[in-house]
Amino acid sequence: MRQAALIVLLVLASKLGPASACSPAPGWLPPTPTSAFAAAEVVVHVQVISQESDEQRYNTSAKVRTIKLLKGTFSGDTVITSASSLCGVGTFAVGHEYVFFFPRTGQWFVSGLVQPQNATTEQLLGAINAMQK
Repeated sequence: MRQAALIVLLVLASKLGPASACSPAPGWLPPTPTSAFAAAEVVVHVQVISQESDEQRYNTSAKVRTIKLLKGTFSGDTVITSASSLCGVGTFAVGHEYVFFFPRTGQWFVSGLVQPQNATTEQLLGAINAMQK
């Protein structure tokens, strides 16, 4: 009997996928540029100058150059993110430009839950410019 229970447990355990610490609320949808801009306290257009990741590549810190402040107040020259499984965006491409949306001033974590998905920097800037007219 014990051996059968152990086999059942092993079979069930083998069916489990990796755990994810990022669990959006049921019904969550990625924000649109308009909704992301409205919800953010800070929106900034930056260029990534350099980045460093920890050994496990769970956390990434990037030095950025501000190109244009689009909303709120952005201070400093560093943003952080984490792996997408931890609600971050993974890593950045050095030399590339990004538009980052931050829910609160002073918390420069780039979250995959508040960034519009599948939009280029140019598309985001165009949408923001259209909203500000």
